[in-house]
Amino acid sequence: MVNHMTTLGFRVHSPEDFENIAEYAISTGTRVCLKTEELLTRIINEWDPLALLAGGAPSNEYDIEVKVISKQVNLATNETQIAQIIYTTFRDKTGIELNLLSCLKCAFQMVEEIKG
Repeated sequence: MVNHMTTLGFRVHSPEDFENIAEYAISTGTRVCLKTEELLTRIINEWDPLALLAGGAPSNEYDIEVKVISKQVNLATNETQIAQIIYTTFRDKTGIELNLLSCLKCAFQMVEEIKG
């Protein structure tokens, strides 16, 4: 029997399925959904939670956090859990506690873009 879980509103059979969901082409006009890591990188860079990019840091500044988040996000079943993963990852990797509402906004943006 296959163990199913729902991630971001999609049925997921394995961790690899989450990556496939993120690659899902929405193809309305020119819109195409990016891979999870690319999507997270863009969203987190736009957010710039530690204001490092605004201070001149390279665009790959958050790559370590993005990699950790993208590996764990497949376990999330809702935006609140994704926000907690974002929060915990930044706290563990940088020692800085982000605003949980900002993490939740980032999670909602990610889910919206994946779902299209």
